[in-house]
Amino acid sequence: MTSSIDTFRRKDFAMAEKVQQGIALLLIAGKAHARRYLVASGTPAQVIERVLSAEAGARRMHGHHATIDSSLEPKPRES
Repeated sequence: MTSSIDTFRRKDFAMAEKVQQGIALLLIAGKAHARRYLVASGTPAQVIERVLSAEAGARRMHGHHATIDSSLEPKPRES
């Protein structure tokens, strides 16, 4: 039996963390700052373009490589 972590598509957890930081920077400071960080951190160009061109909310805020913080989960709207 294969564990779910073995089937997870990200194998480079250090790069996944850098990309996650880039996404956070994108949300906080904008595309130009996120691009500079990702380039400086050695993120491959095709990954940078994919991350920066994704629509807001299209990316997961966490994964197996990150700490799950329930305070970051979207809260249901009250009617």
